[in-house]
Amino acid sequence: MGQTTKSRRFCTNSFTLFSMEVIPAFSTTLRRTDLCNENRAPKISTNGFRGIVGQRSRSGKLGLLCQLSLLVVLHICCATELHSDQIFLDSKVGGVIRRAVVIPEDQFTVGSVEERSKLFLQEHREGFRVLMFYVFVSEEQAGRYLSGKGTDISYESWFHDYQLYGHEQYPIAEMLAVGGSGSVRYRNRDAKIGRLILKGEDPYRFRINQADFELVNLAFPAIPDVYKDGPNELVNVVVSVKTGAALTKATGLAVLNFLSKKFNTRDMMVSLRNDAWFIEDDETPIVSPFFNSGSPLGKEQYYESITLRCSLWGGKRSCMTSGGFKPQVGQ
Repeated sequence: MGQTTKSRRFCTNSFTLFSMEVIPAFSTTLRRTDLCNENRAPKISTNGFRGIVGQRSRSGKLGLLCQLSLLVVLHICCATELHSDQIFLDSKVGGVIRRAVVIPEDQFTVGSVEERSKLFLQEHREGFRVLMFYVFVSEEQAGRYLSGKGTDISYESWFHDYQLYGHEQYPIAEMLAVGGSGSVRYRNRDAKIGRLILKGEDPYRFRINQADFELVNLAFPAIPDVYKDGPNELVNVVVSVKTGAALTKATGLAVLNFLSKKFNTRDMMVSLRNDAWFIEDDETPIVSPFFNSGSPLGKEQYYESITLRCSLWGGKRSCMTSGGFKPQVGQ
């Protein structure tokens, strides 16, 4: 890519700025200390403050001071480890802030993902429209997930890539914060899928007219200069949504109106399906790791199914459907 990427060390007084949408070729990480290694770290009573009080009764104020000092050192040390991750992507465009980090697979736990996500939320308490944070365990997986499938995708080209990469079971986590709510969805090393609500409600799920909807994927491609409505309209919000509702124009427009207000945007594309197989959607990964979708649809099954796409562009709303082709009798 021909660009020099800087690394970022947290817990120091020096911060380096990243260019937008740059994928680092390398980054610097801080060395772990023994205090952060739970196999070598000093053991602290699981009875909380009762253990500290017990130590005080035996050793007086000095014992209490030592225990509290140890707790502070452990907190600082492990916080340093959390913030020394390899940064794969750091982007801030049009109020959409995204960061992706790569960590060693043995550090990927639900607890560590939750802690990293909360710290990222604390770092960006205001001044954003959409906040997204990703945790990966390899650069290759991060690149495939974040780059989508490219343009002019056919079922055949998608299936070729699916056979190469679609069966991978890798740990991944993604945090979304928007409109006062934030949650993390994750897939761990045992292929267990889960979710953590960090604040407010779960922004990945919503309900309209007694029907349930769930976000499958979010992407933020750049808007060409000629179409920009203003300095804040720098990205187009592209969303894939799974629902059990009938895929009618009325449903599509209701979802489009709801999400465009939630994401505070005038440029949005929403794709809806009754499953999570958004095969011909450019901005989606080969297969979503956050859904147990089973075996993929065959070519005929896919083209018989319906994808509803509704867009908001320059204040105008429109919808169109694709698929729904029925094979002729005898074929």
